[in-house]
Amino acid sequence: MKCLRSKLIVLFLLNVLDLLFTLILISTGKFLEINPIINKILDSRVNLYIIKIVIPLLLISYLFIRLRKAEKHQLIISNKIISGALIVYVFINISHIFWLVVYP
Repeated sequence: MKCLRSKLIVLFLLNVLDLLFTLILISTGKFLEINPIINKILDSRVNLYIIKIVIPLLLISYLFIRLRKAEKHQLIISNKIISGALIVYVFINISHIFWLVVYP
């Protein structure tokens, strides 16, 4: 259970880093956002922060509550899904760092 909570916190932090790296890369004028949803709201920082920070924070808070009541098999499935999401976000952030280093 503690492991899942830690993973959710790291997932949230990786999501926030993704946002920061995206904003930095977009500001160079050399990069485009490939996520069509985020691309549509890039001009509205309020909407961007709501979608990339507030909503994920609310979802993770909800998951913290639900995890307390979860059965063992639900925790196992949740762990696999959260681990998969972590892997995706690690690769996304690594690619951002790569581009920041290559195109400073």
